[in-house]
Amino acid sequence: MIMALNVANAQSYVQIGNGTESSSMPWTSWNYSWTKAIYQSANLGEAKTIDALAFQVNNFTGRTLNNQKIYLKQTDLNTVSGTYEDPTTSGYTLVFDGNIVSDGEATGEWIDIDFTTSFDYNGTDNLIVYMTNEHGTEMYNNFYATTATASDIMVAGNDDAFPTSNGFNPYPVALPNVRFYYASSGPTT
Repeated sequence: MIMALNVANAQSYVQIGNGTESSSMPWTSWNYSWTKAIYQSANLGEAKTIDALAFQVNNFTGRTLNNQKIYLKQTDLNTVSGTYEDPTTSGYTLVFDGNIVSDGEATGEWIDIDFTTSFDYNGTDNLIVYMTNEHGTEMYNNFYATTATASDIMVAGNDDAFPTSNGFNPYPVALPNVRFYYASSGPTT
């Protein structure tokens, strides 16, 4: 009986990317920033309720990023625009609002970010991950990423105030390796 309950509440994930490029998402080389990245439906799989995500650590060990927000949005577009969007008025769902804390994950391990609000992914659209950084201090954090095209990721930053300016491609142009976690009736992935 206990085993059946554990299987019924298993946590599974879809991992997108396995590259070793070094990326900073959220773009934390500024005090304030935003990042938009698009993940394709072909990689996300069937419909699911996403309740967490994780980034693969490069050099984010024993640190805390304060005042971070993560928004998700389904789209039939295949690219992200460099145009600034206010996520609160542009159809995004706020899924995380808080601090991202590294409890000492080693290089190559994954830092999990549990959502405060689950997100129902429809299984057909692409998914935009929109992160805002209002840490207020530069902190060069790096996560592993996979080389991408220029239309897959956009960033903007400012040291004085949150940027509402248009974005540009980061260097290198790479999508952070990400895991999208969801509840599953099968065994843990």
